[in-house]
Amino acid sequence: MFYLVTQELISCRQIALAFEKDSIYSKVMCAKSIPITKKTGGTTEERYQTARKHNLLLGMTKEDDNYFDDFYRTDCRQRCCLPLGHSGPCQAPLMKFYKDPIANKVKDAQQAPGGDDIITSNRAFNFFPFQLPKALITYLRDQFDMKKNKLKYRSAIPLKRATTGYGSATVAFDLAALLTLGNFNPYKNDRCKFDDYVINAYKEHAKYLIIKYLQEGHLIVDENGFLADPISYQTIQEEWFGPGENASDHSKQHAIQFSHVNPISETEYGTIGGNILLMPKISNATQADVSLTEYYKLKEREVAMRKEMNARKEEFAAKYTK
Repeated sequence: MFYLVTQELISCRQIALAFEKDSIYSKVMCAKSIPITKKTGGTTEERYQTARKHNLLLGMTKEDDNYFDDFYRTDCRQRCCLPLGHSGPCQAPLMKFYKDPIANKVKDAQQAPGGDDIITSNRAFNFFPFQLPKALITYLRDQFDMKKNKLKYRSAIPLKRATTGYGSATVAFDLAALLTLGNFNPYKNDRCKFDDYVINAYKEHAKYLIIKYLQEGHLIVDENGFLADPISYQTIQEEWFGPGENASDHSKQHAIQFSHVNPISETEYGTIGGNILLMPKISNATQADVSLTEYYKLKEREVAMRKEMNARKEEFAAKYTK
């Protein structure tokens, strides 16, 4: 017998619940639950029950079923991403407020990356209730030879890419704050607008994020206070958001991605407020699977080694010259 509910998943959820209670977001974000509709999105009852049926076929225990059902009823919910004290209806997600292609990046705050639909669902909400570690996903695929048998269950998402509904909302909240720092206007020019109270609250949170990351050793704005790549310190440009086929090579290399300040893991949700930055593709690729702090140290060692080698180039030239 195997269990779909692992200790890693339990740990992630326990830490997330403490985060919901104690983090700054409990003081600045509305976070009210939003009913699931076609308009608001979220994992519908039909979608949940379909995945549940597939997992029962795989051998999900009654205890696991109860755990996931509790997660679905409590933590698998859209949360309002507007500032606390906002007027008007709660909102989640926030794509409708942003112009394309920035809206697509805003949408990524609430989506897990693509899956093959065998076990891992493609572009599911990152707070989808069935969250499995990579080793268990691989085991299930092999155990039932699912690819050969063309079984597409779409019944889970990778635990590394998962979070709770609250965690997903805090990412969207951070992203809305970071976008107030851009040297461009990210918003639509129609009736879907944030009011001044909301914009000012996001700007205040952006100031908090600047100081928070600065204290951790990360500079996320340029000398003019505009949003910048924390690795190259280049000012982030609007054309870097979803560059099309006709975009310059430079824009394509700098296509904006989410970067995790501390790498994602299977023991603590990494997709959560205070751990997500906007970073160009070329920089995000160099960071790989280490924290930004570790990356800086690696680069410092590389630069020091390069300087030493350059200082000794005549020695090396003499050694290898016949």
